[in-house]
Amino acid sequence: MKPHPENSPICFGSHGDKPGMFTTPSSGDVITFKLIHLSGSVSCHVAHRSNWGCTFRTESDGKMGTYIADSENNRLLPNNAELFGQTGLSCGKQLYYSLPGHTPDSPELLFDNFTTPLPVTAAQHFGVWFVEDLYNCYDEDNASAETCVHVYGLFVYAHQLTVLSIKLTTIVSLGCSVGFYTVSLLDFSRLQSHF
Repeated sequence: MKPHPENSPICFGSHGDKPGMFTTPSSGDVITFKLIHLSGSVSCHVAHRSNWGCTFRTESDGKMGTYIADSENNRLLPNNAELFGQTGLSCGKQLYYSLPGHTPDSPELLFDNFTTPLPVTAAQHFGVWFVEDLYNCYDEDNASAETCVHVYGLFVYAHQLTVLSIKLTTIVSLGCSVGFYTVSLLDFSRLQSHF
């Protein structure tokens, strides 16, 4: 099986266990991840579609529902403090979150930083998930929707005292990773404008 080309989008679905898988290009510490919407939508119900979550007429900002998970499907982002909703539901979890400055239809999704940087190794696997699909909770009424994104990781290399924004690429299966390229080498004074 051939890997996707370097600039291929990472796509994830609304139900059916369809994460968008990617790998880290090198070892280091990740501060956060950023997703840029390219096409498509996710769906929390056949009539409700958005880039990142769920929109209902009764909610002014909607609910964010896109997660980053590790290779064992443990949620890494969003942070616990951002989650809201009932925990007594059939899946027993708070599913959705709010993120200041973002709505379910924002063109980009920049997660808050990890509480402490996340150490990663080269070729470590991660997934972009829609929350209802990740937990198989309330996903039976979702449309067969799919969102495609570019994924970026904000890396810190302590020995070099530099911050690097790296575009992460898709993998075909958990056993096959593809290349990467560096978007930009940043100094701290220009960090806000590039990430």
